[in-house]
Amino acid sequence: MLETKPPRTGRISSHVKAASEKAEREAAPWIDRMGQAGFAAKGIVYLLIGLLAVLAACGTGGRFADTRGVLELIEGLPLGEAALTAIAFGLAGYAVWRFAQAIADPDRKGRSVKGIAARIGYAGSGLFYGGLAFTALRLAWSSQGGGKSKQGWAAELLRQPLGEWMLGGIGAGILVFGGYQLVKAASARFADDWKREEMSETGYRWGVRLGRLGESARGVVFGIVGVFLLVTAWTSEPRYTKGIDGALAELAAKPYGSWLVGFAGAGLMAYGVLLFVYARYRRLLRDRGQEDDRARR
Repeated sequence: MLETKPPRTGRISSHVKAASEKAEREAAPWIDRMGQAGFAAKGIVYLLIGLLAVLAACGTGGRFADTRGVLELIEGLPLGEAALTAIAFGLAGYAVWRFAQAIADPDRKGRSVKGIAARIGYAGSGLFYGGLAFTALRLAWSSQGGGKSKQGWAAELLRQPLGEWMLGGIGAGILVFGGYQLVKAASARFADDWKREEMSETGYRWGVRLGRLGESARGVVFGIVGVFLLVTAWTSEPRYTKGIDGALAELAAKPYGSWLVGFAGAGLMAYGVLLFVYARYRRLLRDRGQEDDRARR
């Protein structure tokens, strides 16, 4: 009886897969370090956004700021250029980690429609934070933030063919993202990827509490940003476009606005703390690879 050899294309595919897995294992440690630095840098940014909002709510000199506004604030501090450079490299690391999430799929999102949508979202986040890292470097090295305001970008997009539809799609996506943050807060799904075995029970409980507060606040703020982008698309008026700072200002204009802004600011500070928990305890590429190796054995 003749032995059948495996098809050559099958052997080539196996070699390619093995080479890909080897490259991923070798790259995992430094991508993990970049991801951890990125979570920490992003945590600093959100801590400052929240702190400024709380100070504004208390009437003690704070102001409403988005991510770019916080970077400009850091640049004006003593040793601000050095701090801003470090944050810029951290944000660049976060962008690399997001791209790794999109490509290597350590969170096992797969290739279903839902999984592909999640991975596209990771890539979009990587582009955003890569751009923010570039802005931080320009501020640190040339004292020029560069780029257009949010209203300027909206106006530019509205001038494009189907610009209203594109802007409306972005607004709808941000609104859905805000809703997703609220779902994560209610279910505490953000804790699924923590290294629970390395955490104390007290640390885990407080991490979940702060995470729920932080994800809720971020969900509300992003929901407001998404709604105003939809209004911009509907009216073709860029002046309605708002970022995090504009969303906080909208809360301040409501009845009991100072309380609303205070709670939102505290929530954004809690989200900043949550990012530090991610930097220390989140399972990253290397941990996924170790889990896969154990599963094979």
